[in-house]
Amino acid sequence: MKAGEKPESVADLQLELVEKIKKPWPGFVSQQTLISQDGKTVSTIEVWENFDTLKAIAEDRALVAYRHKIQQHATFAPVVYRLAGSTGQR
Repeated sequence: MKAGEKPESVADLQLELVEKIKKPWPGFVSQQTLISQDGKTVSTIEVWENFDTLKAIAEDRALVAYRHKIQQHATFAPVVYRLAGSTGQR
């Protein structure tokens, strides 16, 4: 995040991006936006049904515009993972 930026502002932009642009796409499953305890990092974890949809949405003009908006406040470093396993509580 750039100096002087509030993590909540960056998180709000991320949440807005997901709600307005990504959530309506077929294959979107869920997302979580996290702020580190020290307030220096905001991360968004998204779950998609398949990687092809994620690749297709990356070229969407509205998504690119939001990405530029977020980059005014923070560095943008996307990483793609594949699920190795998960655990949950009931």
